[in-house]
Amino acid sequence: MVRKFDKNMFIMLLSIMVGAIIITYFVADLVRMSQIEEIEEKYTQEIEDIEKKNVNFTSQFLDSLVSLNLAKEFRMYGEINYNIAYTFYKTILSETNEVRFSEYKNYTIENCTDAMSNFWYSYLNFNDSIKNFAKSKEYTNYDVYLGLGDLYINLSKSGAKLMNLRYNVSMYLRDLSELLIFDNNTVKFSQNVSELLNQFNETLADFLIEDGIYSDLIDEIDLYELHDQIR
Repeated sequence: MVRKFDKNMFIMLLSIMVGAIIITYFVADLVRMSQIEEIEEKYTQEIEDIEKKNVNFTSQFLDSLVSLNLAKEFRMYGEINYNIAYTFYKTILSETNEVRFSEYKNYTIENCTDAMSNFWYSYLNFNDSIKNFAKSKEYTNYDVYLGLGDLYINLSKSGAKLMNLRYNVSMYLRDLSELLIFDNNTVKFSQNVSELLNQFNETLADFLIEDGIYSDLIDEIDLYELHDQIR
């Protein structure tokens, strides 16, 4: 017997349809909330990773600058020693007093030795800064920071090369000074120093060329538009 479609049946079917819609919406909402939570968790972690990287980059970059500043400081002391040594060396060559000759010769050798020590420590710190700046680049994906890191690495490499050359110049000057003797009221070398003088002059010329490269890199860093590139 066919059941007659009446008002009660209509209400029952309507109730079933409304219930199905509500359940479907509820399930869909649960799925949506779950997806939102998943996305939030994912991006929260990414944000935390980015923030951690930024902190690590800043910390590592500051450590790099400490090494670089130490290198500059040792270089400054080395330059003072070298300039004193070279001044005494030039004075010795025309000295006519044997006592002053001995004193000035000792001052020259001592300051050359101190200069070599300071240039060596500067060289070591420049090398440390190269490694530190390279490490800092691992904590950032920003091209502007990577570019700045490259500039500082190149500066540190140039500084290390400078200190190697300056060390050798000081060593040659010390060797020349040690060969000076006072003979018959005249200052002269105890042996032929032509080759040593050539090494001194050639290394000094190489130093001046590299010093120009180093200065250009400093200017490039000073003019680096960090904030403008970030914006």
